[in-house]
Amino acid sequence: MTRLRSIELLKILFVTVQKMGREGKAIVSPLLRAKVIDSMLHMIKTYPFASLNHSQCITILSAMKENFD
Repeated sequence: MTRLRSIELLKILFVTVQKMGREGKAIVSPLLRAKVIDSMLHMIKTYPFASLNHSQCITILSAMKENFD
C-alpha cells in the first residue's frame, strides 16, 4: 500500500510540474528525472502482476515525456 501511495504522490508532483510550465522544469533536475525513470522501470519489471502499479508508472512516465521533451 505504501508503494502505491508513493507512486500517486510522484504522479501528483509531475502533473503539478507540468502545469507550472517553464518554472517547473527547473525544479526537477536531470539526475532526479533519471532516478525516477529507473525506479518506474524497476517497478514494472519487478511486479509483473500489479496492473494498478503499472498504470501509475506509465502515467508518470508519459507526464515526464510531455514535460521534458
